[in-house]
Amino acid sequence: DLSCPNLYSMFGLENYQYTFADNGLLLPPVCEGYHKGKQLKVFSLGADIPQGQYVAWTGTQLTDMLREQFISIEWNGIDVLVIDMAPGTSDNAQTVLDFFPNATIVPVVLNQKLSLADGRKFIELCKHKKVNVTPCIINLSDVFSYYSNKEIYEMMRLKVMMHLPLNKEWAEEDAGLRMLVNADKELARSFREVL
Repeated sequence: DLSCPNLYSMFGLENYQYTFADNGLLLPPVCEGYHKGKQLKVFSLGADIPQGQYVAWTGTQLTDMLREQFISIEWNGIDVLVIDMAPGTSDNAQTVLDFFPNATIVPVVLNQKLSLADGRKFIELCKHKKVNVTPCIINLSDVFSYYSNKEIYEMMRLKVMMHLPLNKEWAEEDAGLRMLVNADKELARSFREVL
């Protein structure tokens, strides 16, 4: 969460004060997860800068900062590390793929020509690096609906895992936190199917 960081707002971390473990690693804030006893560790650069201040990275700065998140934050004890990346084949995408060669990529695209084209290029990069790719998730499926699942497969060479519709409630500031506490919501059930 480095470019236009907003996870801090989604998880109610505006007033979180970062601290360090005995080994010198940064301790990320912990949020209660959906399953009892399970927790989420979240890192967001947005919690550490004044609200409204922009963050501008050059390509190499962003890549260096991305690497820094993997080695200078106390991630011990986690079952799954989720990295949300913008589409494309930038330095950042390649850094993640190189750092985690055993990663599983879950492509999230819009049912729209340009998004599918960008997704296809990224998937080709993943195949070139021999990284595992799951079937794709179609986001905002009730907003963009230009192609059938068969046509999407022909364009991306990838099956469709599921369609996620727009949910206005989850577009609000504390959406991330409410995704965890409102576990009976339809969209939450959809996400649990993915996991």
